[in-house]
Amino acid sequence: MPADTVNALGRVVRDLEVIFDRVVELERPKDPSHGDYATNVALRMSPGSVPPRELAEQKLPEVLGVPGVARAEVA
Repeated sequence: MPADTVNALGRVVRDLEVIFDRVVELERPKDPSHGDYATNVALRMSPGSVPPRELAEQKLPEVLGVPGVARAEVA
């Protein structure tokens, strides 16, 4: 994955950290079959009234809009 794509994903994560005032991780999964990058953003950001999976599905279009991201999924 190109560095500019990784930087753009990092900006999305940092923006969410600022909005929700919580630290999240963007990391490479230990198992390569789980993708190039993974994040705990939905678990860390979800307020009590919004389930993490629902929050992740809401943010998915933003991640898919990052140039260079060919595929993203909620797991």
